[in-house]
Amino acid sequence: MRRAARQIAKVVFILVPLAYFFPKIVLAYLLCGLYDVSRNDERTLELFERYFLGNGLLVWLLSPINVFLDLLSLPYVNKGVYRLADLPQGHQREITSLIEAARRQDVVRQLQQAA
Repeated sequence: MRRAARQIAKVVFILVPLAYFFPKIVLAYLLCGLYDVSRNDERTLELFERYFLGNGLLVWLLSPINVFLDLLSLPYVNKGVYRLADLPQGHQREITSLIEAARRQDVVRQLQQAA
């Protein structure tokens, strides 16, 4: 109950006046924050609440920087987990040669023995 009252107070005493005096800035931050939080796999009401009103408040204030960095990195989008085929050919060749060299040297067995 106390936590909810604190969050309501943040909205009423901080966000509402800011939105009144600086509506375009608050709208821009809201859109950047929505984009930033939407990159999470599990989008729950609790996640949005924590992001905009709780622990993630500083992250939300820095969200325009995250959006800017995402724009700079286009057309590459972080997929989270990459397959070898997702990488450029030069990278694929280098990784494949390293894996083959590790197999030839029997690195896994050597590490197991050392452990």
